Amino acid sequence: MKKLHVLGLSFALVFSGLAAPPAASQMAVNDDRIDATAMRRSVIVPQGRHLGPQSWRVIEVSHVDADVVINGQVATTTLEIVMRNLTGAVQEAEVVLPVPEGASLVGFSIDGPGTGFEAQLMERAEATRIYEGIVRTMRDPGLLEFVGYNMIKSSVFPVQANGERRARIVYEQLLDRTGERIDYALPRSDGGADTGGAMAPWSIDVRLIARAGISTIYSPSHAITRSRNARGAYEISVAAHDAQAPGAFRLSYVLAADHGVAPTVMMYPALEGEAGYFLMLAGTPEELSSVAAARGAAREITLVIDRSGSMGGVKLAQALESARQVIHGLRPGERFNILAYSDTVERFSMDAVEKNNATVAQAIEYLEGVTAQGGTNLHAALGAALRQSPAPGTLPLVIFLTDGLPTVGDTAETSIRALATNANPHERRVFTFGVGHDVNGPLLTAIADDSRGAATFVHPGEDVEARVGEVFAKLHGPVLASPQLFVMRDEIRRGPNVPRTIFDVIPGAGEIPDLFTGDQLVIVGRYHHAGELTLRGSFLGAPMSFSTALDPSLARTSNSFIPRLWANRKIATLIDSVRRLGADPSIGQDDPRLKELTDEIVRLSLKHGVMTEYTAFLAREDVAFARAEEAVEFAQDAMHRRAVRTRGGAGGVSQSMNTMALREMDSVSESNRFVNDDLDEVSIFGVQQAADRSIFRRGGRWIDGSLADEPGEIEADREIAFGSRAHLDLASRFFREGRQALLAQSGDILLTVDGERVLIRAAADEREQAE
Repeated sequence: MKKLHVLGLSFALVFSGLAAPPAASQMAVNDDRIDATAMRRSVIVPQGRHLGPQSWRVIEVSHVDADVVINGQVATTTLEIVMRNLTGAVQEAEVVLPVPEGASLVGFSIDGPGTGFEAQLMERAEATRIYEGIVRTMRDPGLLEFVGYNMIKSSVFPVQANGERRARIVYEQLLDRTGERIDYALPRSDGGADTGGAMAPWSIDVRLIARAGISTIYSPSHAITRSRNARGAYEISVAAHDAQAPGAFRLSYVLAADHGVAPTVMMYPALEGEAGYFLMLAGTPEELSSVAAARGAAREITLVIDRSGSMGGVKLAQALESARQVIHGLRPGERFNILAYSDTVERFSMDAVEKNNATVAQAIEYLEGVTAQGGTNLHAALGAALRQSPAPGTLPLVIFLTDGLPTVGDTAETSIRALATNANPHERRVFTFGVGHDVNGPLLTAIADDSRGAATFVHPGEDVEARVGEVFAKLHGPVLASPQLFVMRDEIRRGPNVPRTIFDVIPGAGEIPDLFTGDQLVIVGRYHHAGELTLRGSFLGAPMSFSTALDPSLARTSNSFIPRLWANRKIATLIDSVRRLGADPSIGQDDPRLKELTDEIVRLSLKHGVMTEYTAFLAREDVAFARAEEAVEFAQDAMHRRAVRTRGGAGGVSQSMNTMALREMDSVSESNRFVNDDLDEVSIFGVQQAADRSIFRRGGRWIDGSLADEPGEIEADREIAFGSRAHLDLASRFFREGRQALLAQSGDILLTVDGERVLIRAAADEREQAE
């Protein structure tokens, strides 16, 4: 019977082993808790992402169920791990599970025959010795992600030939609390599919019980769904489309403040002389829904409906029905108007009318008479909607539908776009809907962005009524209108030569959207030093401020998701700037503004590993540059052909969708995915992200993102052997910096460390497997 060391530690918690051991002289197991004799018999590698040959595996994980109960500040995590023996002989297994510091083991059990199975908790120092011993012995880098974690280690148990067993581990922990925010994390491998490795299915469910009200629930790592059960507890699950995304599962919730909005700040520290990163989170509790309805600003909605000839048939019928649904959905006393446009603009009323039985009946009758004919005068329609004087005390909103490019009147994109900023005296929020693909995506996006609205694209065959309804359902309130972010610099650092407290904040000044009931606000940026962040706006109709401290002493490298989120959003804003340049048809490929923006896009893409449709070529393993400038030149050509020149059609819409997805990204799990012109999802491999760093696959090895555009062969300043003390010390350092995933790859890795080019030389057999 062979002995199998099993490590449940990654996205897949893969249990794996080797069928044939390396030579005894290659082994370096110095910890007496690892049975070197047994490992020589079966040489089982405990790891999560299996990086060895398929033939090495004798036991694998078929599924992992994670059930978490958070009661106040105490979390109980239950993992049920389903294992399957792939061989015709009985195998022995041993579970090794990384857990957060401070966790305590509550229970361990194995189903099926046999008794006396147990597990023990090992603190960081002891766990590190075991991790390092396994890494040295098995020459497998996947385990390096977890050097620094505590460990739960089970006794040995058998798995019958071709059989299945379930291991159940329960541990508790007291969660960290920062102000009104409480944070939970479930350690898992950060490696994606491009790094290799077998991935087992996961399910993650959380039940959150809080005695006090909750302002917002947020996962920076995965998309989540949530609901509230009959007892008032929140039921949270990782969304189906994100269930197989790698990385630690993180969840934070913010207790509701007495005054309604409780902003909180997470921070990633300043490292290697660079500024740090911050994320500001704010939300509105569901309990404010009834209050917002009673005290919030009444809505005044203007429905602007394209009735040009191309809208005939199903599209116009659905648009008119969506208008009926919006009108019926308004509260008594709220106001509305309807503008129908083609060559000219027709009005239901000169000014918005109050909703009552009479005006609703009149509006329905008006809509029944709207027919499709003529061209598309976007400029006149938008101008008419923005010029209306709203009733005092109302929040003026515009729902603007179109299915085509401007064909009548002033058709210049710059002129139409300028209306949202220069001819919007009443600060109406414009929510644009592009129906079909014959629309100007950059134009509709800019109109919405510049007015604190949002753009939505309705694809051919989709239901216009349903998409409008989805947006309208969220416009309930708002709880906090016209929010602005201010910073108070700490008194000690005041002075003319002191750098700004925060910079590169996204969304920027004047771009922060209104906060409606149940909404969540995520702001990211960079910081130099301490200060106080204040969110000001109209809260339920009255001016109010909400403040939180920006304290660098609370910055944590475990918040390594913040640099990645910031980079995604920053690149999106730069792409949006390029697309806005395209409103001027005279912009050429050599325009200095285009080059400047492209330079920064490429720099950030390489540094943070964020690949877009314009820079995906950087992730190709076979890409090579004769000159460092070639990477920017190649990207600049792609930016000009697509971002600048492609305004309409499926290409224009897909680019708008991709840019919006990057800019609105609240979790890191969707990185390096975009849709092409056929609206098919494209995933980019060959790049691995870790905190504020990245590595790229080049010529059979991984190299630092800062070196990825260098021409020719890149020489190392020094080499480190895999499994050496220097290698393991570097792993411990990267764990402290949240960058440990950089080392958890097969093959040689060339990194920049303290200005030095360091090559981590893989073991010979591991290098062969990587190739």
